[in-house]
Amino acid sequence: MACTFKLFALLSILFVGKLKADISCPNQQTPAYSCGTQSIVVLDGSTDMQSVDKLKEIMAFILNQITPKFDYADGQTIAYMVYGGQGGGLQATEFASNIEQSCSYIETVINGVGNNLTPVTLTTGLNEMKKFYNDTLSSGKRIPILLFTGATDKADIASAAQLAKTNIQNGDLYIFSMNGGDYSPFTDAKLIYNISQDFQNWGGLQRCFNKAACNIVINQGDVADAVTTVAPTSAPLRGPHCTCNYSTVWLDVIYIFDASAATTANGLMELLGKVQTDAQWLNIAKSTDTSASEYHTRVGIIYYDSDATVYAPLGSLTQMDFLSIPTLPFRNDPGTNLEAAINLALNQFNSSAHRIEAKTVIHLLATTYRPGDYQDPTQIAETFKGDGGIMIVYDYIEAHGSVAPELNTIASPGYFTTSSDDTDGSFVLNAFCDANCFCFVGYNAYSQDTGRNLPNQGCYYPVETTNGYTIAENRCKSFNNGYLATVENEDKMRFLWRMFKQPTNFWIGLQYDGSAFKWQDNYALTANDYQPWAPNGKQVQSGQMSGIYAISTGDQNAIKWSTHEPRQGFWFACEVAPCDSEHYCSRQQPNNIIL
Repeated sequence: MACTFKLFALLSILFVGKLKADISCPNQQTPAYSCGTQSIVVLDGSTDMQSVDKLKEIMAFILNQITPKFDYADGQTIAYMVYGGQGGGLQATEFASNIEQSCSYIETVINGVGNNLTPVTLTTGLNEMKKFYNDTLSSGKRIPILLFTGATDKADIASAAQLAKTNIQNGDLYIFSMNGGDYSPFTDAKLIYNISQDFQNWGGLQRCFNKAACNIVINQGDVADAVTTVAPTSAPLRGPHCTCNYSTVWLDVIYIFDASAATTANGLMELLGKVQTDAQWLNIAKSTDTSASEYHTRVGIIYYDSDATVYAPLGSLTQMDFLSIPTLPFRNDPGTNLEAAINLALNQFNSSAHRIEAKTVIHLLATTYRPGDYQDPTQIAETFKGDGGIMIVYDYIEAHGSVAPELNTIASPGYFTTSSDDTDGSFVLNAFCDANCFCFVGYNAYSQDTGRNLPNQGCYYPVETTNGYTIAENRCKSFNNGYLATVENEDKMRFLWRMFKQPTNFWIGLQYDGSAFKWQDNYALTANDYQPWAPNGKQVQSGQMSGIYAISTGDQNAIKWSTHEPRQGFWFACEVAPCDSEHYCSRQQPNNIIL
């Protein structure tokens, strides 16, 4: 099931189980994404949908699975509209600012539809939507328009696409086609998706809808993430891991271009084209755009030869601004004052345009640098990296035909490539994802990645105060939604051991629940799992809970486990998911556990 996504707008429509006349309003859930957008749900109530039941299934899906996960507290609102239905009229609501209003508005729309569908074109429906919500669509903000449609008439679809292009420029369109219509005329749609199976079996629709409502760009795999009860062919990956979604990377990035004579004018153009190609995948927003989702990247541009110049300050460009840059200044100057360029980048990161939550990244695109006439950039680059910044270096070797070893020394470990090695063009985008994977301040990264040292197996915080098992468990949950650390292998056992002063005993995330041993991440302990029990350490009483702790003698190679009465106090470590491209970590979230 192919998913086509493009660069500008957004439409969508949705479906699920049949509604009863008396609607039961669901409880508010944890928001899927935090944003303050206004979004409009447009539902096809015409005969193109084939039955009223199908339309009401969509509404039930929205009611039960979508609206409870909106971030109303952060100002997110949603309006509902159906075109067609009984009498062929328009059913439209104002913007709901809480879940109770959402439920009430959906009920109003359902009651207005009645029991019959009438012939209404998609073009008419979008035109009526534009007229009803004209003030919102003319506000200058990007408005997600979420549309499920059954239209298949090619002429109608082409006409509707032209209407959207000319009259709904501020609407971001995601289109979900129920009957296999050809929506290719909607060249500005962010997503066009054909649902050929029962949509209730596609769990990705919920995530897809909530992303669209927050103006978060959707990847191909989001919608087609099927809910299945079939056993996987291999063991699932355990623990919190780094997720890579280019469109939701939230970094502050300064691009530094080598504009010296060694790069050549043509080479500088090629480097600009390279970063603009990458930028098509990113959600780039200005620092002044208060309607932008938290999942966006801010960028700035600096170029240098014997001098360094800020071409675009951090946070001053939209994606379209970036893609529209025709060329960068080139003076055929042989100088390479990279140190001055990095200094300018650090000044940008010290400005108000930098978000304290966002990782700082310098993406250097260079041919070489010439030490001697200018201060060596190595020291300032090391300072930037030591403060947590990531230096991605792209060595453009076409102009001179060989790798510049000096540039490799400036890059962060694992973040250096050359134009000849990056044959598929994915290095930088993947580097952005990896740069966006990090731990809260004060947490230790557990990684078996020898390159970029990513927390690809979670982040861990040692607590050196004695707590009972259940108290420790609750402490971990209350801060960053963590849990007592699991131990899948000996290497991880040693990693946890090294976080504490030794010798000491500490709780691990394994417990006996009265009938079986289970980990805090809901995995059962199996016979083949790592489990270094002490003699008689596995003794339990049926029906009684026991916590499991690690016994340390001061030797990391002699750690053993044993059960214990859970009210006993031990030190413990909390395991949490890393911040990444789909897990935004705000400064409001506590970085550390305070006991």
